[in-house]
Amino acid sequence: METPSAATAPTASSALVRTRASNLVQQNSAEDFDKFLRLMTEQLRHQDPLNPADPTEFVAQLATFSSVEQSIKSNEKLDSLIAATSSLADFNAATLIGMSVESQTGRVEANGKPVPFAYDPVAEATAVTAQVLDNSGRLISEIPLAVGSSRQDGTWDSRAKDGTLVTAGQHVIQVLYYKGKDVLSQAPAISQSKVAEVQLTPTGPQLKLADGSTLPASQVQAIAAAL
Repeated sequence: METPSAATAPTASSALVRTRASNLVQQNSAEDFDKFLRLMTEQLRHQDPLNPADPTEFVAQLATFSSVEQSIKSNEKLDSLIAATSSLADFNAATLIGMSVESQTGRVEANGKPVPFAYDPVAEATAVTAQVLDNSGRLISEIPLAVGSSRQDGTWDSRAKDGTLVTAGQHVIQVLYYKGKDVLSQAPAISQSKVAEVQLTPTGPQLKLADGSTLPASQVQAIAAAL
């Protein structure tokens, strides 16, 4: 078997290094930046002086190096921008303390007074009913609602089915949509709650409501003055 000469061995080594460098650049540029530099240095050290690398190819590699460097700088600036935007979102969420927010959770706090809520229309529904449930899921009251083609408002008078006034406790209002006698679909009502605290978490601001429950800020549908 013929042994490669001193002239051909460095050339083969140089080609191998160039191939690895090309593949490396196609991966995560931020992680492979230092490795790319080392590979370029090794290529220069091992190239055959009698058969140096093509100047055009070398210029192309320098251009790739510049592109990788710019990409890393762009990523760093993007990270800074994301961090600044996140801080701004946290600040904006903090301004909700003391405000009343709307969300489609159906959660309400009974206080002996009429409790407003809203619900969205569902196509093909011929009848709509709201069910008021307590924390254990027990049915407290049923409210017939209007069928409409746009968002509708409803009110629970804070009374149980037997007419007893409910003056305390957390409840959930569930809206049922009927087609004839069959339940077509159901969804929590759109209810209002007062924001007592804003908790900053890695996944985004969480609103702690007056009833003790939490709500992601991303689920807020509307904001109004405190109830």
